[in-house]
Amino acid sequence: MLDQNPDSQADKLTAAGCTDGHIYVDRATGKHANRPELRTALKVPRKGDEFTITKLDRLGRSIRDLYEIADSLAEREVRFTIIDTGMTVNFNDPFGKMFFGRLALFAEFERDLIAMRTNEGLAAARARGRTGGRKSKLTPAAIGQARLMYEAKDAKGKRLHTVAEIASAFNVTRGTIYRALERTEQAPIPAQLPPLPDDSTFTDLGPATHLQGLADLLSAGAKADQEEN
Repeated sequence: MLDQNPDSQADKLTAAGCTDGHIYVDRATGKHANRPELRTALKVPRKGDEFTITKLDRLGRSIRDLYEIADSLAEREVRFTIIDTGMTVNFNDPFGKMFFGRLALFAEFERDLIAMRTNEGLAAARARGRTGGRKSKLTPAAIGQARLMYEAKDAKGKRLHTVAEIASAFNVTRGTIYRALERTEQAPIPAQLPPLPDDSTFTDLGPATHLQGLADLLSAGAKADQEEN
């Protein structure tokens, strides 16, 4: 069983009679080559056992992969069940082989079709001036504020704010802050953003005064965003 979110598949396998100790999970899509759990699962079955999957396209990256797995199971006379189709394939039967071959062809066709539509969608989005990926949770003004906070240092050159503190101030994750800083070498800074105190002023500020300054900074940035919109 291979998937980025395998819980629903695990439930189906359990309902089909598979026990926890014999459910193997690779937390990646079937197209990825590094599948240690699948390799382990294929070594376990013996003659008369049943190898069960939820869906054929979760098993292999290509028709060639699927046929290699089928040959390995057939040599040991292992039954092969696909839950979503409700079928048990007998590889030693000509009709069983034909049925499996058609399913493998359809699984690869379905995967290729999804990939083609995804690529077409991305190309159309780029033509309209949009790029793939998630929309940033931070406005340009907020990114400018985050950069100011990140670059602010005391008289000894030590940063005044950690990335975790900046993320907390904007109610986002550290990853969001890192990505925002990486995407822009110099993010735009709102015109109405009040200047940060110089280094000598920071050395005399206590924690409470410093936090109040951050609150004022964020408030000014939010006001600038509202006026821009």
